[in-house]
Amino acid sequence: SDVEEEAELKSKEDVDTNLTWKGMSFVKEIMQEYGIDDINKVKPGVGETTRVLLRRIPWKILVRDLNDSKIQHILLLAKDLDVPVEVKSEMTYACCGIIKGAI
Repeated sequence: SDVEEEAELKSKEDVDTNLTWKGMSFVKEIMQEYGIDDINKVKPGVGETTRVLLRRIPWKILVRDLNDSKIQHILLLAKDLDVPVEVKSEMTYACCGIIKGAI
C-alpha cells in the first residue's frame, strides 16, 4: 500500500549506510593501548559490556561518560563486582568491557 511504501522510504531517510569502521578501529586502539592480543577479550557496546559483567570475569570497564543514563546499570555492576571503571571520553562506544586474562 501507499502508506507502507511511504513508511519504508521514511525509515531509510535517516539511515547512514556508509561504513566507517570506527568501531573496529576503536577496538584495535584499545588492544594496542592495553597490550591485548586477543580481539575476543574486548567487548564494546552496552549489551556486550553488560554480558562481560554478568557472565565473564571482567578486568576493566571503559566508559565515555559516567553520566550517560544508558550505562548506569553497568556502573552499579562494576562497583558491586569491584571492577575498575576508566573514563575515555574519545570512545566511539558508550562503554566497553575488557575480559580478565586479556593482558
